[in-house]
Amino acid sequence: MIHKEILNLKKEIALNELNLIKVFLKKRDSQSYLNNHSFLIDKALIKLWGDLEFKNTACLIACGGYGRQELFPYSDIDLLILIPKNFNKSLSQKIEQFISLVWDLGLRIGHSVRNINETKKEINKDITVQTNLLESRYIDGDKALYKELRKVISMTLIPTRFYEGKIKEQDLRHQKYNQSAYQLEPNIKESPGGLRDLQMIQWIGKSHIARFHLEKLNQKKYLDKQNYQKLINTDLFIKDLRILLHITAKQNEDRLLFDYQNQLALLLNYKNSTHKKRSELLMRDVYKAINFITYINEVLLKKLNPKKISKIEKVENNKFLVVQDEYLEIMPNFKEKSITPHVFDIFITFQKYTTLKSLGPKLMMLLQNSSKEINTSFRKNKKQQEKFLSILKSDDKVNRTLRIMNKCNLIGAYIPAFGKIVSQMQHDLFHIYTVDEHILNVIRNLRRFAKDELKHEFPDCYDLFKNYKKKYILYLAALFHDIAKGRGGDHSELGAKDVDEFSKLNHLPTEDHAIIKWLVKSHLIMSHTAQKLDLSDPKVIEDFAKKVTNKENLISLYLLTVADIRATSPYVWNQWKATGTNPCDSPVING
Repeated sequence: MIHKEILNLKKEIALNELNLIKVFLKKRDSQSYLNNHSFLIDKALIKLWGDLEFKNTACLIACGGYGRQELFPYSDIDLLILIPKNFNKSLSQKIEQFISLVWDLGLRIGHSVRNINETKKEINKDITVQTNLLESRYIDGDKALYKELRKVISMTLIPTRFYEGKIKEQDLRHQKYNQSAYQLEPNIKESPGGLRDLQMIQWIGKSHIARFHLEKLNQKKYLDKQNYQKLINTDLFIKDLRILLHITAKQNEDRLLFDYQNQLALLLNYKNSTHKKRSELLMRDVYKAINFITYINEVLLKKLNPKKISKIEKVENNKFLVVQDEYLEIMPNFKEKSITPHVFDIFITFQKYTTLKSLGPKLMMLLQNSSKEINTSFRKNKKQQEKFLSILKSDDKVNRTLRIMNKCNLIGAYIPAFGKIVSQMQHDLFHIYTVDEHILNVIRNLRRFAKDELKHEFPDCYDLFKNYKKKYILYLAALFHDIAKGRGGDHSELGAKDVDEFSKLNHLPTEDHAIIKWLVKSHLIMSHTAQKLDLSDPKVIEDFAKKVTNKENLISLYLLTVADIRATSPYVWNQWKATGTNPCDSPVING
């Protein structure tokens, strides 16, 4: 192609891309935009391919997101040029020319040139290559080569091995983001609860179910109608957001940076409310979507596991629970519609069976449905109150249990004040997590004090926590310490009032209520004193001692403060802070 033709084609692509964006901004149909954008690029590539007269000497194949016809505004265009085993210099030159022309058009491509044998080796070596090719799509060229590729993909795909590889890959990806997407500037593609987690569902489904697509999940054995519709809506919401993010950033950007949040909120028609900015309302919806994706990813990946269940064991003294591999699950023939009266019993059983990793998918879905049935009557039930407190009093899996409960919306259902801070942002220099994620991180840190293998992290905390008699006091103080954030006013004072209500409703002993309330009301004084005041000034120490009053309060506050500071961000805690807040360095410890 001559230079002028390339310039004209480049202008045509740019104009058509601009029109696609205009239509999207008007109609907000992300799926239509992604399909049409892919089709637009198809046309340009087919023209180049045809003008170079490849005919049937090679095959041009779309891979990855482009292969599944989900091409975002600034995403890379993944291509495989499949060549015959024996190819001549002329073909090599044409391929070089084709790639050069594609770059001249301004298209961002990621390409590979391989024959069938080389492709087979790459598939066996790299699960990412296998995943990209699983979604491959013919564009132009030798159809016989493409058919051969499909055979190789099918022959090399062992569903159980692919499943295990993808789960491991997802775990490693999540670890890069500290196992959390509830950060103030989340990556909506790669972090937990992002688009990758939704794509994981499709990859696993496609690996062993013929003609798999999301619509197949609209069946009783996978999802009920409500969860299926929520999955579709959430998928579209995140895709809308990513398209707008690319348009706003004018580049391949997947992080919801502060610089873009207000502009995106405007584009999505959010309006400021009395207490919250439009950007905060947008981000709350983003975190709710992340929460649901995290939940549905876990449920469906368990349901779509191609490995057959090895054995099912009945749970002793229980009519409806079974142990299924490493999960606690509902009995296969369970027919009752509601398990709400047994919600806390399930988690007590989970804590009892220490080898269990998590809950089964059917049980998780039933628990999520139960969260909508927890009402005032349930909260006033003394037996339910005792069960909830027994979960916090357990010696095993308190953190893991509370995280599963939050994933199923159960903590917010039982403690309505907690429900108000789920998915809520925090605007300060320290907290990088949403309020509920931060609170759960505090409890995780408290639990780490109890583990012998982690004694080296905080030796003082380990010793103090080991001898702490009522550990549930610290867990409840953690649950309530930031529970009033975002309401306006002093969140410590408001949180203390929430403790009063909870303690009265749940009949907590007077002395336990008193220390939990004091901890919530005073949870900032140690960090403030240690980090902002002069510790060599006797008056500072005297004022602090008057506020703390006794050794039990000091130890409780120290443990909560260390866990709290460390839960704000992976980078906030340091040795200087450890020294400044150590009660063993303070004369208050002895009186």
